[in-house]
Amino acid sequence: MSQEKTKDAAVATFTRYLKENGMRKTPERFAILDIIFTFTGHFSLQALHEALEDAGYHVSRSTLFSTIGLLGAAGLVRRHAFATGAPRYERIAGITHHHHLICTNCGKIREAKDLKLDEILRGKRYGKFLPAQIDINIYGLCAVCQRRSKKASIRISKR
Repeated sequence: MSQEKTKDAAVATFTRYLKENGMRKTPERFAILDIIFTFTGHFSLQALHEALEDAGYHVSRSTLFSTIGLLGAAGLVRRHAFATGAPRYERIAGITHHHHLICTNCGKIREAKDLKLDEILRGKRYGKFLPAQIDINIYGLCAVCQRRSKKASIRISKR
């Protein structure tokens, strides 16, 4: 599905969610959704707020917090609490399932797909528990930080 069709489907989903829950369809809520589609990866609420301001939308932090919660409840955005800092968010509308590789040194987050692992997890049963989502976060050092660490240890050993 093209980016524009995915965005249109997300707008329709959000509109339906708001209507079904008796909530107002405000321009601010849809501006937030629109700006979220400009992000290609994970984003913080601070980055989202700055992007909204840069685009000329003056949205209060309260509206931002409540709307991001509504977008999560509508199944359009997912909140991640990575161990590297403040919560991060990602648009899940139109995005395929993936896992996260998180550098514990610089905080960079890379997405990784593992079809075999996904297949194993889909076939896994947990008694009477029905999983809604499965997130796998793998923490370690990215290639850049590994090279930096290696160079630093070489400098220290030459002293």
